[in-house]
Amino acid sequence: MPMCPKGFWGETWRGIRPLQISPQVVVRLKRLPEVKRCLSLAGELDLLIDIAAESLARLNQIRDEISNFPEVAETTTAVVLRQEI
Repeated sequence: MPMCPKGFWGETWRGIRPLQISPQVVVRLKRLPEVKRCLSLAGELDLLIDIAAESLARLNQIRDEISNFPEVAETTTAVVLRQEI
């Protein structure tokens, strides 16, 4: 796993399925400094977000904020334990 900046808790991937595909979701995500990447996907999830949070508490705040975006229907969170390759 790439090292997070000093003081950061860890890397987390967050998948979201918007109610509708909207550029506003990406605009809102860009405002969160912990969001490092946002990938558009084909399949069950529409966006995959790479988040580096300073604490588990901050990760939960970000998760709640994204879940409350009006366009977001569902979210899934996966914490990176180790990078294998």
